[in-house]
Amino acid sequence: MIRRFLPFDVARYALLGSHGSGNRVHTLRSLGREAKPSVSVTDVPGLTLSLQSKGVTALTWADGNDVAGIVAARARSGPRAWEVTHLFLAKDDANQINLLATLSKHVARRGGERVFIRLLSEDPLVEIARGSGFIPCGYELLYRGRRKPVPPTQRVAAREKTAADDYGIFRLYGACTPRETRSTSGMTFGQWAASRERTRGRSDEFVHERDGEVKGWLKTIRRFGAGMMLIMVHPDEEPTIGPLIDYGLERLPVQARIFCLVQDHQTLLQRAMWWRGFEVESEYVTLVRSMVAPVRLKERRDAATITSI
Repeated sequence: MIRRFLPFDVARYALLGSHGSGNRVHTLRSLGREAKPSVSVTDVPGLTLSLQSKGVTALTWADGNDVAGIVAARARSGPRAWEVTHLFLAKDDANQINLLATLSKHVARRGGERVFIRLLSEDPLVEIARGSGFIPCGYELLYRGRRKPVPPTQRVAAREKTAADDYGIFRLYGACTPRETRSTSGMTFGQWAASRERTRGRSDEFVHERDGEVKGWLKTIRRFGAGMMLIMVHPDEEPTIGPLIDYGLERLPVQARIFCLVQDHQTLLQRAMWWRGFEVESEYVTLVRSMVAPVRLKERRDAATITSI
C-alpha cells in the first residue's frame, strides 16, 4: 500500500536495519558526500524533519506493519520542475514502479510538469525508473581532486554573474548541450530556469564574455571541508576551458576536497580535469518523467491511501 508519509515512518524503516538501503538518489546538494548503506537510529530525527519540510512531497510504501520504502520530491528552481530527493527501499520488487509513478502523480497535482531523478549509472533502479515512465536525459561524471597552490599559466576574463546574464547563460546552455538532452530537460527559457538545481552552501557564479555574449559560465560552491564546480564553455571558446577551471579553483580553499560535475559530452572539460590530477569518483544518469496531462488541482493532494497505478 502506498500512502502519505507519516512522522514515525523513518523510525519504522530504520528498525529494518541492514535490510533497508540508504538513500539511492543523488541530488546536487548531496554529491560529494559519502552515501550511507542504510538508515541508522541517529539519522531518524534529521530525515524525519527534512521529509516534513514545506514544499516536500513524501510517500510511504507500507508492507503490512513494516515500512518497505519512502520516496520524496521537491521543486527545483520553479514549480514546473521537480526532483526526487529521497528514495529508501527495503527490498526490490515491482512495487517500486508504483512508488515512483504515484509520486509523479502527486507532483502533477502540485503543478509539476517534469520530475527528475539522478541515480548511479550501475544502480538497478535505473531500469525500474524507466519502467515507471522515466527516460534518460543526461549522463554525468563526478571528478574529485584537490586544489594545488600552483598559480595558473593563463588568465581568463570573468566577472560575477548578474540577473541580466540569465538569458545569455540559457543561450550558452543551448550551444553546449545536445538537442536530445534539451528536448527532455527543457527547450524554452522558462523550462530551463525552473529546472536549475538548487545548491547547499555558499555559492558564487561567474561569466566569461566575448563580443557581448556569454561564452563561459562557472559556479563555485563552498561546503564544510569541500568545494564543487560546475562549468559550461561555448564550443567556440574551447581554449578557455583550462583557465576557467583555474579561475574556479582559485576561489575554493587550498587542499580542500574539490568536486566537479561534468556532462559526458564535455570531453575537453573531462580531459582538462584529468590533466589537473582529478579522477572520476562516480558516474550518474539523470532521468526525467514528463506529465503531459497534469492531474487537476481540485483533486485532493494528500489522500491517506493511494491505489497503485
